[in-house]
Amino acid sequence: MSQKSQAIPDEFQNQINRMVLNLVAADLARFHVFSPLQKLSERAYSKAEKASMEAEYEKRFWRFDPLHPSRYEGSGVAVVSNSMLMPLTEWKVTEIYQQFLKPHGYVHDVDVFFRQNEKIIGVLTLLRCNENDPFGERDVTILRNLQPFMEYTLSHVFLPERIRGREQLREKYDLTSRELDVLEYALTGLSNKELVRHLAMGLPTLRTHLQNIYRKADVHSTSELISKVLRDAKVDIITPPFN
Repeated sequence: MSQKSQAIPDEFQNQINRMVLNLVAADLARFHVFSPLQKLSERAYSKAEKASMEAEYEKRFWRFDPLHPSRYEGSGVAVVSNSMLMPLTEWKVTEIYQQFLKPHGYVHDVDVFFRQNEKIIGVLTLLRCNENDPFGERDVTILRNLQPFMEYTLSHVFLPERIRGREQLREKYDLTSRELDVLEYALTGLSNKELVRHLAMGLPTLRTHLQNIYRKADVHSTSELISKVLRDAKVDIITPPFN
């Protein structure tokens, strides 16, 4: 499975951004498709943006972002904005606004989620600078109406590759579906503390799954597991967006 075959084409991402921005005004658009297993951490921006902004978010700020996808797993929510969650006065005192958005000149945020088997595997984020121009009901309605089409088209570009990749790991190591989830995230090098949050399980349960995976893969640690899978697997592994 080549890197080229796995990557979301730039033109696909650009077309998604162009379509959305023709209907919903924004100062920044970020289309992010991710999987802990596949090499899919591609981004498409509506304008040039400092790489440090992305790095800052992934390193620290996702942990207290009320719009982060990990908070909406299993919820069925397709679109969420800061103005849907709280009044502007409350939003402007949150850590995510004060420490992340405000220093970069942004105020309002709306996210559109894309799922595979109820798991969020992609996000479209739109940001606005003008505090007097929040993403309103009309914007949210447009995005909700676009979401099924974008999710459908995304599935025909990316999801088949991810399904095949998971099946390769399942067959090679005789893993359960939940063990596959744990393996995908463990391969990224996330700490156990971060793993339990993303996987929505307790630490004892996580350790049990990891021990089962170690046994099946004939390794004794996560570092050994990563080395073995990277050496033996026919699929590419990369870091997901939530480090």
